[in-house]
Amino acid sequence: MSNALRLALLVDPLMVRLGGAEHAGELAAALAARGHEVCAFGAELQGAGAAQVRPVALSVLGFRPDAVLAYDALSPAAWLGSRIARRRKIPLVLIEAGAFRGG
Repeated sequence: MSNALRLALLVDPLMVRLGGAEHAGELAAALAARGHEVCAFGAELQGAGAAQVRPVALSVLGFRPDAVLAYDALSPAAWLGSRIARRRKIPLVLIEAGAFRGG
């Protein structure tokens, strides 16, 4: 029996362009390395490794995730993630990018 999860990672494309999602690609790669099936939605992520990238729309529901991870709680991606998580009755994890402190 496998403990692997299907995880939908939602990232707003604007956040990627502004440089607030560097961690998202690393997170996707780390989760995939642990055996989870990770699919990124909304934006292509740098360093995502084995994570697939798909357009958002209805494909998140088609992916049938076990949990939704969404970056930036005030973004459209997080709003969509919350609706999907509520509809599917699955966990939602909101991740804030935080400020770069140079350290």
